[in-house]
Amino acid sequence: MDKKEQFDSFLRLAEFQQVSLERRIGIEWKMTTVLWTAIFLGTWYLKINQFDLPKSAILFYIGFLIVYSVWLGFLGRANFIDKSFKEYYRNEAEQVLAIEIGRIKHPAVRKKLYWGAWLWLEIILTGGFLLVSYFFVTSL
Repeated sequence: MDKKEQFDSFLRLAEFQQVSLERRIGIEWKMTTVLWTAIFLGTWYLKINQFDLPKSAILFYIGFLIVYSVWLGFLGRANFIDKSFKEYYRNEAEQVLAIEIGRIKHPAVRKKLYWGAWLWLEIILTGGFLLVSYFFVTSL
């Protein structure tokens, strides 16, 4: 394999990782939008029908938020891996052309969940929506 083929191969791998990352982020935002819409519509429905939520419903909200947070943690981990591999493949392509930008080690796969700042913002917003929804419905 000559240098041009190597370079093209590394760039295709980097592009594949970028497409994978963009697709996952798109799914994440669609699911988050559906979730937030469900929270608002559920709150509206419960308020209109004067449905009285028991105080124990807050435990359901907390459990739901935990499950949502874990799901976001797995997405964050997958996004981090895609970004790391994209940078690795881009760096390898640059190395083929003998461009010295700084060597990036092959990314290690994280075994833990990953929550970046943006994912924390999603979790806090969702928790806030759930809390406002609960108090709005229970304050009949």
